[in-house]
Amino acid sequence: MDGIDIDNPKYRLLLFCRAIGMFHNRDIERTFCLSNGYFNNMDNGINTDVLSRIVSVYPNLNLFWLLTGHGKMESAPTDGLYVAESDGKLPQESDYNIPIRSYTSLESIITSNSYMPPRWRMLPKRMVRNSNDIILKVVDDSLSPIFERDDYILFSPVIPSEAEGENIALCIFADDKILIRKARFLDANHKIISLEPLNLDDASQPTIVCAASEISRFYIATSVFNF
Repeated sequence: MDGIDIDNPKYRLLLFCRAIGMFHNRDIERTFCLSNGYFNNMDNGINTDVLSRIVSVYPNLNLFWLLTGHGKMESAPTDGLYVAESDGKLPQESDYNIPIRSYTSLESIITSNSYMPPRWRMLPKRMVRNSNDIILKVVDDSLSPIFERDDYILFSPVIPSEAEGENIALCIFADDKILIRKARFLDANHKIISLEPLNLDDASQPTIVCAASEISRFYIATSVFNF
C-alpha cells in the first residue's frame, strides 16, 4: 500500500478499496458516484453526503475506523449467503483477503447488478481455487443432514458431463432457477440427470429429472469448512 497515508480519511477509503479489490481510482469514483478526479485533492475530508453513499454500498465498512483510524476496518458481518469471488487482479499471497459478496437469497446471486452487493465480509484467498469458485454460508437447516447451519461450502464449476458418480451440486438453470441437490446421472452418456433433495423428508424439495443441457451453470461441492 505504498503512498497511502492512513492518518487521512480519504487515504483510508483508498486503503479499504484496495483491500476489497478495487485498484483504480476511477472505479472507486464510479462505485460511490464521486466526481472524476475526486482523489486528486487528498487534503479535503469526506463530507456527510459521500459518507452516506459509502455506507449505502458497504454498510460493513466501519465508519469510526474510516474517520478516526481506530478500530477495525470492517464491522461484524451480518447473516446471509456469502459468495467468495476474485477478479483475478489480486496478489497471490495465501493470506490475502478477498471480498465476500453477501446475498439474502440464492436467487439474488443472479439478479444482483451492483458492483458489490450491500453486505460483505472477507475470507482468505487460499479458501478459493479460482475466480469462478463459489462459497456459500449455510444460514438455516434447509441443507441438513449433510450440511449444518454456519457451514461454508466451496463449490467449483464443471460441466455436467465431467461430474462422475453422485455429487452435491449447485445448479443454475437457464431461467435463473437455482437448486442445491444430490446430482447423479441416469445414463452412460451423461445426458439425463437426477437432482434429489439433500433431505429426503423435505417435501418442498422434490426430485427433478431433467436433461443436463437444461442446466446453464453447474458446480459441485469440493469442501466444507467452518470458522
